[in-house]
Amino acid sequence: MLRAVANSRRALLSAAVVAIGALAVAIIGVFLTRPEEEAPRPLPTPTPVQKSVYVEGVVGAWQRINPLFAAENAVDQDLSRLIFAGLLRVGEDGRLLPDLAPLPEVGEDGRTYTFRLHPGLQWHDGAPVRSLDVAFTTEHILAPDFQGDPRLQAAWTGVEVRTPDLRTIIIRLPEPSASFLARFATVGILPEHLLQGLDGADLFDAPFNASPVGAGPYRLESATSVEATLSAYPRYHLGRPHIDVITVRFLPDFAAVKHALEQGDIDGIFLRQPLSAEQLASLDGIDGFVQEDLQRAVSLVLYLNNSQVAYFRDPNVRIAVSLALDRQTLVENALLGVATPSSSAIA
Repeated sequence: MLRAVANSRRALLSAAVVAIGALAVAIIGVFLTRPEEEAPRPLPTPTPVQKSVYVEGVVGAWQRINPLFAAENAVDQDLSRLIFAGLLRVGEDGRLLPDLAPLPEVGEDGRTYTFRLHPGLQWHDGAPVRSLDVAFTTEHILAPDFQGDPRLQAAWTGVEVRTPDLRTIIIRLPEPSASFLARFATVGILPEHLLQGLDGADLFDAPFNASPVGAGPYRLESATSVEATLSAYPRYHLGRPHIDVITVRFLPDFAAVKHALEQGDIDGIFLRQPLSAEQLASLDGIDGFVQEDLQRAVSLVLYLNNSQVAYFRDPNVRIAVSLALDRQTLVENALLGVATPSSSAIA
């Protein structure tokens, strides 16, 4: 009986083995007869992302890419504004806009400004931006051996800067100033952690000025006597710039810039000085050339010294002089139309 059961089990096992074997043959047959449908398909090769690159020609060359020393060199100014950021910035229409900080709280005395840095700010090397960087920058502006723009130093003279914590900056002016924020709270801030220990003379000649680290929209990749290459900073606090790479090519004069544009070596030109009618006409024939007139955040001011000239102490005289000025004619004739008439220090 036991043997019969064993034999029957063997028979069942044999049948099962035969069935499994037949199933395996059938499955193998399916794979052999339909390889195109069942074989794994290779993954598609990803298409490389095309970076947007803009090549701009400028007249001149960089000397010190540092916002404290850029006033006398137009190329230094342009590069510094791409690489560095200030507490505030000036918009296209001349209005003050947030940069490293929102617009400040203004004290009742009209001369105290409290800034609060945006959270999570970083320098291009990854270090955090702190209120101490702002204090460090202003200390260098006020240093006795400061070698930058004397107007910048004069504007900050007598200004008290306090940093109660790592994100708060309190700036107190000696007296109210309508133009202080627009003209001097927009200066680029320097990184203390890379420059601490340098005095004014050392900073003026520091290697930092050839390979700066800022907190602005673009990071400097290289700078030679021929060109500077900047890449969009992905962690920029106001959003990553749309142009991935900007190359600024340094050329000796307008003729060289125009030739490079005609040859397609550059995509555009940026000229701070207004062009003559002849120069503009020479550009009109270049295919695709479009001219844009950009407003600069500078001003020409007629200063009436009220304390030293007796009749200027009379507000009626000052109002009469202001009303007598034909601002539009001055803009058209003296500035070739590239300016906006203004009737106050801030508008």
